[in-house]
Amino acid sequence: MEDRFHSRTVLIVDDHQGLISLIQRCLSREGFRTAFAHSGQEAITWLSHHHADLLLLDLQLADMSGEDLIHHLKQRALTLPFIVVTGQGDERLAVKMMKRGARDYFIKDSSLFELLPSIVAQTFEQIHQEQQLKLTEKTLREERERMTITLSSIVEGVFTNDMRGRITYMNRMAEELSGWKQRDAMGRSIQEVVRFLHSEVNEKDDHPVTHGLDSGLPLHPLNHYSLFDQTKGERPVVYNVSPLRRSDGNLLGAVLILRDMTERIKLNEERLKASKLDALGLLAGGNCT
Repeated sequence: MEDRFHSRTVLIVDDHQGLISLIQRCLSREGFRTAFAHSGQEAITWLSHHHADLLLLDLQLADMSGEDLIHHLKQRALTLPFIVVTGQGDERLAVKMMKRGARDYFIKDSSLFELLPSIVAQTFEQIHQEQQLKLTEKTLREERERMTITLSSIVEGVFTNDMRGRITYMNRMAEELSGWKQRDAMGRSIQEVVRFLHSEVNEKDDHPVTHGLDSGLPLHPLNHYSLFDQTKGERPVVYNVSPLRRSDGNLLGAVLILRDMTERIKLNEERLKASKLDALGLLAGGNCT
C-alpha cells in the first residue's frame, strides 16, 4: 500500500453493524483510517464536523436512499468521492449511481472483502492523479497567462508560427504593426499577414519565416525593410527570426519579431538635419570673419 494513502479516511455508511465491522477490519489491515455512520442523517452530521476522503455507501439506508444522501451532501457543499455497495438485484441502481459520479460499485457477496482494499487503493490513486493533473493544468495556465502579459507589454511585434508558417499567436504590438487582429490572423500564413514591400523578402520562398523554418537557424539581418501596414500604408522595420524547438530538439515552428524603426529613423534624420545646420552656421560664421 502506498504510504501517501495511509492518512486517508474512508467513511462507511451502512445500517448493518456487522458488515461495517468487517469492512473496517478489512480496510484497517491495509492501513486506511475508517469511520462509520448507520444512516444518511448520521453521515451528514459526521461530515459537517469531520473530513473524509472517500465515502463507502450502501444504496439502501434506513432513513433515505444512497442517491438521496448524495443529493443532500451536494446541497450542503459536502461532496466527496464515493463508492457504492449494493445488494444482489440492485445493479441497475448502481449503474445509475455511476452516472451520478460514483467511482465504482460492489455487490455484497463473498468477493467483497477480497476486492475492496485494492479498489479503494485504485480509487485513491485515480483521485491523486486527477489532483496532480489539475495542479499541472493550473500551473501551465498561469505560465501561459504570465507569458501573454509579458509578450503583450514589450515594444516588439511577436508572431509565432507552426511548421507550415501559419500564425499561432500575435501580441498587441504585432497587431499594430501588421494591421491585423489576432482573432483574424490565427491560422493564416505569415506571408499573408506580414507583407514586406521589398520583393526579395515578400515572396513565400523568400519570406524570413520560410527561411527560418527551412534552415532551422536564426536570422538577424541589420538592414531595415518596409512593411506593408493595412492601416498606415508602410512602416520601416527590422526583423529577426528564431526557431522554436521542443525539448528533444525537434523543430516546432518559428517566431518572427518586428521592431518599428519609424521613430528612430525620424530621430536620425533630425540629428542629421541639425548637424547640417550646425555645419552651415559654422561655415557662415567663418565667412563673416
